[in-house]
Parts: sequence; C-alpha cells; structure tokens
Amino acid sequence: LTLEVGGAWPRSLPGQFVHLQLGDGLQPFLRRPFSLLGDRPAPGGGAILSIMYAVIGQGTERLAAMTTGTRLDLLGPLGNGFLPAAHESWILVAGGRGAAPLFRVLESLADPDAAANGGRPDLHFLFGARNREHLWGLDRLEGVTHRLATDDGSHGVHGTVVDLLRATLEQPLRSPVVLACGPEAMLAAIARVADQAGVPAQVSLESVMGCGCGLCRGCVVPRR
Repeated sequence: LTLEVGGAWPRSLPGQFVHLQLGDGLQPFLRRPFSLLGDRPAPGGGAILSIMYAVIGQGTERLAAMTTGTRLDLLGPLGNGFLPAAHESWILVAGGRGAAPLFRVLESLADPDAAANGGRPDLHFLFGARNREHLWGLDRLEGVTHRLATDDGSHGVHGTVVDLLRATLEQPLRSPVVLACGPEAMLAAIARVADQAGVPAQVSLESVMGCGCGLCRGCVVPRR
C-alpha cells in the first residue's frame, strides 16, 4: 500500500510505525498499526509511505477494498525506531511480514546521508517464514549477505530463523547487534539466544493497540 502524506512529515526511523483508522470510528473501533516499509520525500513536500499487509481480519479487509485516492486518517511516525549506529555488524532477523521494518533499514542505508554518518555496516539478513510463498520481497536483498529458512523446507534451510541466528552468532563478528521483527514467540527466542551470546538485541513488537502513543497502556509487554 502506498500513501501520500502532505504537510510537515518528520522523517521516520526504521522500526517506527503508523496507526491507521480503517473504519467509521466504530467498526473497527481501534486503529491498526503498520510498520513502515518505505518512507521517502514527496515532490513538493510531505512524504510517500509504503506498508506491507496481509488480509487477516476486519480492518485489513476494509483496507484491501479501498480504491486509489481514498483518504485515510493517520497517526505517525510512532514508536521507538531501531538505533544500531554504534555497532559495526548488524544482524537483521525477519519473520514473515516482520521483514517490513528490516527492509526499511536497508532503504535507510541507501540514503546519501547514511554514508555521511559512518558508512555502511557489515550486514547479515536472516529471513524465515512458514514456506516459500511467505518469503516476500527477496529482490530487496540483492547485494546483501542473507540466509533464508522455511518451516517446511520449501526454500532455504529447513528450520527456523532462530536456527540461522545461532549459526550466525558463532561467526567472528565486529561489535554485533541484532535487530528483529516478527511473531512474539520468535522475538522471545531471539532475545534469549542473543542474551546467551552476550550480544545486544533490539526487537520491534507488533500488536493491536489502543492509542499508539503509550497513554492507554494497551500495548504493554512484560519485560525483564
């Protein structure tokens, strides 16, 4: 989905999201959060945003039925973005649709300002999904060191992206950091593996929430 945002739009960090109102305020009542897949300046001001979604419920069914030119109420950019700049080796770990903010990391590194702020880090992109069909956007990985895994073995390694992470962390890496997005169970496993290896990890959590800006506490996840 491509959205054109007018006016003063603050450039988002990779890992931030937007909150879209997809109904009439009653059905569905809550806004829906979507990670930003792309964010580039629009001619004449504002921004061109892109998100990736699957039709899985009432909100995304309404979204899929919308036509070009539809106006949407949007809040953003929201949340905390990834902040890996202090590290030399970035291990990007994606699960299914969770690849969106990590593809956004790659987009941000292609920005001319990125080279001026320390250049390109040593990248390792690990992507896992249920099957080959759910490994989307692989053309974005051209020129990037990457490994793929599927639960059913239909493409890449027969296993999970957590298996790929364990193998990657066994390699000699310079000042590594793990950036991850995907299902919560996957993120919990990644946090444990990174902790055992003594490597910092930043995870992007995705869940339906109330306000999107931390006031209603509807997005709280227990933390140790």
